[in-house]
Amino acid sequence: MSAESCLQVRRRLAGVAMAALVSVAGCTPRAVYWLDSTQAVQPEAPKPEPVHSPEGFLSIKTQHFGESYYDGMESFPPVYLYDRNGNLLSTLPNNTDNPMGLQPGDYIVIIGESTDPMGEFRQLQVHVADGQTTRVSQADIDHAPEFWALSRWISH
Repeated sequence: MSAESCLQVRRRLAGVAMAALVSVAGCTPRAVYWLDSTQAVQPEAPKPEPVHSPEGFLSIKTQHFGESYYDGMESFPPVYLYDRNGNLLSTLPNNTDNPMGLQPGDYIVIIGESTDPMGEFRQLQVHVADGQTTRVSQADIDHAPEFWALSRWISH
């Protein structure tokens, strides 16, 4: 063995012996102090939360009227959404009762009693609250007052 390799072996043995002595004797620094002169690592700046726009949900029981005479596709009645002042906002999907997101507020829902846009309709008033689901059942639809103005408006 050369002198250089003997030196490396001695250094390894000394390191192992020192590590064993520290672990057996429990050698740790005796006095630990907070140094005001040293800068502490700070937490990350909070990430801005996305602005939560209020949203509630509306679910309307799907009415299925069978297959269309013309094309054999499934038939559903028309459903219209109005704001509280009677302004048409949109035509709602009428083939699912999955909740749809809406701004909280009062709405008027007009639901057809058949697939005929000239047919009879029912008018429901619904309230949508933030974080909650308003569910319109078949009983709600059946007990809603009839709405004739739409069919009169379309026919003129």
